[in-house]
Amino acid sequence: MKKILLFILLLTAGTAVAQPPARIKAPIQDLKITNTQRKASAHREFPTAAVMPEAVVWRRDVYREIQLMQDANAVLYFPLTAQEDGRENLFNYLFKLILRKQVTPYDYKLHGNENFDAENAITAKKLMDEYEILYEEKDGRFRVNDADLPCEEVKSYLIKESIYFDQTTAQLHTRVMAICPVLHRAKGSEEVATKYPMFWIKYSDAAPWLGKLMLMGSNYNNASMLSADDYFTLNRYNGEIYKITNLQDRLIADYCPTDTALKAEQARIEKEITDFEKRVWKGDSIPPVAEEEPVAEEPVVPAPGTTTTTTTTHETIRTTERHYTERYYGGNQETEVKEETRTIEVLPEPAEEPIEAEAEEIAPEVVEEVIEEVAEEVAEEVTEEAVEEVVEEEVEEEIIDDEIVEEPEEDTTDEQIAQMQSAVAALFGDDIFEEDEPVEEPALEEEETVEEEVVE
Repeated sequence: MKKILLFILLLTAGTAVAQPPARIKAPIQDLKITNTQRKASAHREFPTAAVMPEAVVWRRDVYREIQLMQDANAVLYFPLTAQEDGRENLFNYLFKLILRKQVTPYDYKLHGNENFDAENAITAKKLMDEYEILYEEKDGRFRVNDADLPCEEVKSYLIKESIYFDQTTAQLHTRVMAICPVLHRAKGSEEVATKYPMFWIKYSDAAPWLGKLMLMGSNYNNASMLSADDYFTLNRYNGEIYKITNLQDRLIADYCPTDTALKAEQARIEKEITDFEKRVWKGDSIPPVAEEEPVAEEPVVPAPGTTTTTTTTHETIRTTERHYTERYYGGNQETEVKEETRTIEVLPEPAEEPIEAEAEEIAPEVVEEVIEEVAEEVAEEVTEEAVEEVVEEEVEEEIIDDEIVEEPEEDTTDEQIAQMQSAVAALFGDDIFEEDEPVEEPALEEEETVEEEVVE
C-alpha cells in the first residue's frame, strides 16, 4: 500500500515539472503575428450582397462610369503596386484571378451591353495579346510580373447596377451586376488618351474573391479597412450615368448633343430614382402630371336691363349591395343572391359665388325727367354766372363814375334868395347888405357848363 502511494506521488511530481515549458510555448506561438497577416474578414468565401430575386415588381438597370481620380473612387486605383500589408490595386487583383481561371472575362462589344454567354467568353492570352501585356508561358501556364500589368492606365471602370424593389423585405436595393475596366492609352503621337473598355466580369462570380481584397476605408483613419465587396455592396463609389436600359438601346449621348443637355438628363434620371424611393408607399411609380393652374376669368358685366342667376344641381350616387346566402339541400349547394340598391343625393360643395352686377330697369319717362332736371340746373348755373358778371360790371362803372363825377347840388331860385335876404334884414337891419359885393354870374355859368360836359 505504501509503495502504491509513493508511486502516485512520484508520477504527480514529474507531471508538474513538465508543464511549465509547454505553457510558455503556447502563448509565444499565438503571439507570432506578422504585419502581412490579413484580418479575419478577408478570409470569407461568400459574398455579402443579397441575391436579387428574379421576380421583382420594379427594377431599373443603370450604367455608370467611375472615374478613379475622384476621392470616393481612388481606393480602387491605389496602391499601384502590391503592399506588404496585403493591399493592392483592383485591376491587379482581378487580372490575377483571370490568370488562375478563377473568374471568366467576357468580350466587350461595340454596343456596350454585357453578354455572359459561354460563346462570348475570352481567354487571358487573348487579352494580353490584344493590349500588349508581356507574359511568360510554360506548360500552358502564364506568368506575368506586376510591373508589366497596365495598372496605371486603367483609370476608370464601367459598372452596371440594378436598382430594384424587393417586395419580400419592402426595401429598395442597389446591386452591382457587372464590372468593366477601361484602359486609357495614347498611341503614337496622340496627346489625348483614348478609352478602351477591356472586358466584362460578372460581379456574382468575382464577389467571393472580392471579399478577400482589403481596401483602405478612410483617409483620416488608416486602421479602418473594408473589403472590395463591401465597397460595392454599400455603394461607396461615385459615378455618372451614361446609359439606362431602354427600348431603343441608346446611350444618353445619342440624344443629348451638348454637355448641358447631358448633365440635365443625368440629373433627371437620378431624381426619378430618388423620387421613386420616397414614393414607395405613397403612390404610383410614375411621377404625377403637374396640374395646370386655373386661368382667372374676367367678370362678365351684364348689359343694362338684364339679370344673371346661378343654379346648383344635385348628384345622385347609387350603391348596390349583394348578399350571398348558401344553402344545402341533400348535399346540393344553392346560392341565393339578393341585391339592394340605394340612392343617395349629394349636394356639391358650395362654390364661391362671383360678384354679379344687377342692372335695374329704367323707364324712358324717368330718363327724360332726369335729363330735363340736369338741363335746368345747367341753365340756372349759366344764368347766375351771367347775372353776376353783369352786376360786377355795373358796380365797377358806378365806382368809376363816383370817382370822376360829383352829384350837382340843387339850384336856388331868385325868390328864395329874396326871401332869405328879407328875413336877414328884418333881424339885423338893411345895412348888412350894402357891403356885400354882387355875385359874379360868369362863375355860375362856368360851373353849369362844366356840369353839362360831365353829364354828356
